[in-house]
Amino acid sequence: TMEFPSMAWITSLQKKCNESSSFRKASSWADTKIVLEIGDSRYYLKLYRGEIIDIMEYLPFSNALGYDILLRGQREVWQKIIERQNPFLQLAFLGEIERDGNMLECNRMHEAVSIMTDEIMPQI
Repeated sequence: TMEFPSMAWITSLQKKCNESSSFRKASSWADTKIVLEIGDSRYYLKLYRGEIIDIMEYLPFSNALGYDILLRGQREVWQKIIERQNPFLQLAFLGEIERDGNMLECNRMHEAVSIMTDEIMPQI
């Protein structure tokens, strides 16, 4: 098993998303910067035309790229999603996952985010 959260885990997520036809279809028109905040760890994902083309650790005060969508939750909450205990949108609705940034873009990307979180996120 790989450490969670970690760059190895995010790299695995990127690979699995880019191999998923449902994710590629849901994000085919995307040009979106997403930050996943998992407890104290933050990761930047650049989605472009159906693929995650760039990933990196996100350091808010030194990253000039910013983000369109921020998805924030405690490590234990993300584990519920990864272990398939609760779907992403349920935890977002309950306020356990906070969505921030451009809410229009966040709503437009909900299908791709749901596929990424509920179907693709690597097990730990």
